[in-house]
Amino acid sequence: MMLEELNLSSEQLEGVKSFVQAEKDNLIKDYEQQLNELKSKLPKELSDEEKAYNEKIKALEEKEKQLLQKEKDFEIQSVLKEKGLNVELYKFLNFNEVEDINKYVDDFIK
Repeated sequence: MMLEELNLSSEQLEGVKSFVQAEKDNLIKDYEQQLNELKSKLPKELSDEEKAYNEKIKALEEKEKQLLQKEKDFEIQSVLKEKGLNVELYKFLNFNEVEDINKYVDDFIK
């Protein structure tokens, strides 16, 4: 139904139109506010530089992990060599969470 079909005076028609427009503006304002709140809760997308930085950090952490493992392997091989055992045994022994490698090797020999 069109407003003109209500047989309102021009003043009444203008009043209704301004009321409808004000309500429309309020709705738009409310929806924009809700949209902005939801946008602020979305996870922020990383820039290309941030993505590259994160990849470099992951690569460095992986390298550090590999170096620590090599260091531990070398330490184990040294202990095995001191005890007169074949240094290749380190591949078959589980030294995870072992603090005293000498004691572990001594227990293994017994």
